[in-house]
Amino acid sequence: MSFLYSLFFLGLCQLISAQGTLTDPFENYRSIDNTQYKHSKTLYVFDLNIKPHKDSTLAILEWRSHPNLYKYMIEMYDQPGGELIYRQIHRSKENYMPASGHFVVYPITGKLSGTPLSINLNEAKEREFEPKNTSRYLQIKKREAEQREIDKRREAKEAQLELERNSRLTPQSFLMVLYILILAIFVTVVVLIFKNSGK
Repeated sequence: MSFLYSLFFLGLCQLISAQGTLTDPFENYRSIDNTQYKHSKTLYVFDLNIKPHKDSTLAILEWRSHPNLYKYMIEMYDQPGGELIYRQIHRSKENYMPASGHFVVYPITGKLSGTPLSINLNEAKEREFEPKNTSRYLQIKKREAEQREIDKRREAKEAQLELERNSRLTPQSFLMVLYILILAIFVTVVVLIFKNSGK
């Protein structure tokens, strides 16, 4: 009978210790800011990424934005489309968050909020940690690249025209060269005459 009590006691201890290790990964993050903002398409973050931390329960959530933006809302869900667990404003572009969360990040300025961008660690691993961007940011980058290409072609064409203009012999430059040539010949003849007359 004492063997059964010992076995029961041992099982109870293991059950209690197992419950102690099954902690809520979001335990310190259950905080929701309910402030509402008007949406603005002109505000966005870019190069959103999440990377594993050396502590396997954490991940590093990071992004970039326009230098004038310095407040960001981070929303955390237990899964994509799941329960909202956390919603707070952060001022840093690099934050340590629970690795199991699904995150939505957008900039805040005044009473305006920008375009949300979402990510989680599994998605980032599938994309081999390639930064994620909004379609608006990608359109802007595409337009900038096209404009740079147009500018480069225009500059090359202008340089070519300038080179052609400089290499072309205009009537004025032809007359100037002819005048210098005649003057050089005249000076040479005068010098030779004086040299010969001195002998």
